Formats: sequence, structure tokens, C-alpha cells
Amino acid sequence: MAIALKKGPHIKPVTLNLSPAAMLCGFLETQLAAKKDEILEEPLRQAVEGLKALRYGEVRAIFTPGKKTGKGYGTKPFTLKKLRMKALGFADLLIAKKYAKKNKEPVNRMVAGAFGLKTARFKGWKKNKILGKTRDALMNSFREEIKSKRHWDIDEVLTELHKTAAEYKLQEKLAHKLKK
Repeated sequence: MAIALKKGPHIKPVTLNLSPAAMLCGFLETQLAAKKDEILEEPLRQAVEGLKALRYGEVRAIFTPGKKTGKGYGTKPFTLKKLRMKALGFADLLIAKKYAKKNKEPVNRMVAGAFGLKTARFKGWKKNKILGKTRDALMNSFREEIKSKRHWDIDEVLTELHKTAAEYKLQEKLAHKLKK
């Protein structure tokens, strides 16, 4: 990973052989040493210990996955929900851009096809209380992020839709891969 270090009047990129987890651990240790906030001391200490333990294959309580909600997410519930919410956002965006009227293709069918789904299954996502009807602010933010890209032209929307769909298909396959 290359980072820029400032030395004198020039900024020189330097390559460090540190993983993002090791860099985060170093940052958290710095925050812990600064002792700015006593309330955060214990969570910071747990996070540092947890990151160190992860290097050796041990998962500490602070990094233990939460309870999975819903079925069909395999080993990647966050990633798949995030990508499904983005799919819903693309449908919202294409509807806002009146894609169906201009191209004579229903938006739900087009987005479903890009994601390798039948239209009925995609419509099910929209009605699902864990996806389309969720009150989860984080999950809704992924949908809103895409929906807010009204400045994109149709070609840009379709390009991003197909990139997201390809990522979804890959992650879906990985999430349901059988352990050997």
C-alpha cells in the first residue's frame, strides 16, 4: 500500500508493507496512547487486541458477526444486502429518469436481468421488510446513494448498474460456495 509522507517541502510516496488492518491497529494504538477520552479507552483497547488476534486467526468478541437476519445471504450477509439495496437504488434512479418510456423495457425486468434474477424475485426484494421496506438507515443509505445520482446520463447509469451486478453475481457465488 502506498501512502504519501511529508518530508520537508516535498511529498514523497512511500510504499509500506502494512496491511490495512495493521495500519488501523497502529492508528488505534496512537489514539489509545493519547488518552483523550476515557469512555473510548476500553473499546479502543478491545479493537487493538482484536486486530492483533485476527493476525493469528482468532476472532475476538468485538469482531464477532452479529445475528444474521433473513435467509439467502450465505457467508456474506452485509455485502449481499448492500448490493441488493444498490440494485433497488438503480431501479429507483431509472424510474426517475423515465427509462422505461424511452426504451420500451420495464425497469424491474432490466435490473433483474442485469443481476441474473427473474423479475418476480427482484420485485420480492422491493416488498421485503429486510430490504425494500427496511428501516435500517445504513442499508437505506446504499439505496439512496445510487438513487441520488440523477446527474448521471443513462449510459453512465447502465455502466454502473452492470458493474454492480457483476460484483453481486461474484459475491453471491462466493457466499454460497461449499466448504471443501
